[in-house]
Amino acid sequence: MKPIIVGGETPENILNILNSSDTKLVAAKALSKLGIPNKKSEAYRYFDIESLMQRDWEIHQVESTSDIEDSHSIIITDGKVTAMPDSVDLIVGCSSFADIYSEHFDPLYYMGHLLTRDTITIRFKSDCDIQIVHRYTKPNTLLAYRVALYVDVNTHVTCYESFEGTTAKGSFVMGGYDMFVSADASLKFIKDETLFEGDYIPIYSHRFKVDKNATLNFYSYDFGNGSGLQTIEASLHQYGDIKASHLLYAKESAKRG
Repeated sequence: MKPIIVGGETPENILNILNSSDTKLVAAKALSKLGIPNKKSEAYRYFDIESLMQRDWEIHQVESTSDIEDSHSIIITDGKVTAMPDSVDLIVGCSSFADIYSEHFDPLYYMGHLLTRDTITIRFKSDCDIQIVHRYTKPNTLLAYRVALYVDVNTHVTCYESFEGTTAKGSFVMGGYDMFVSADASLKFIKDETLFEGDYIPIYSHRFKVDKNATLNFYSYDFGNGSGLQTIEASLHQYGDIKASHLLYAKESAKRG
């Protein structure tokens, strides 16, 4: 499938082309209005988005979650939860329901939701430190999946995020988080990703929602000579606080941001 083919289509046609559920009509309407990103789009001005949109991709069909192993980390392999700890008070699962934000500026936020059959949901019910590992193994494919992360009221969580994808040569990952930090809670999220030229190209489109008196600290560490991008749309309730820090150490012809 060429992502560019949904450009200029009606919401109903977008749902049909992307084989998406009617429950995601809000995403189809937003994508129809925004159109497909190109080099004139502000967020993609210095990123080679047009070649990704025009390429005819094989879509990776994410399998349903089953046979989850016990692990110290939450491991997501090709968009499917394959391991998680059972010793901490959290809930990990999948749901066809998605709380899609209707005013995100990034069209790929909506396309990612439309291509995702089931959203991975992670809910923290008590204080903890945890690692989330993303593993990409499929070469020359488009992998789209979404993660919804919830931190309950007065809960304090630190997440360390890492990536493994040296076998996913030439793939395009269209992912991202919908993070919800409840009142009087805090989330410290540390992303560490090294990309190599020729391996997968990721675009992570995030939405952050921080409730009253809550705090989200988002740290992104990006290394290597591969290209990738992330976009962030954030909304805050009264006395909510977000801090976003980005350490970029790119090499050669890498395009990151």
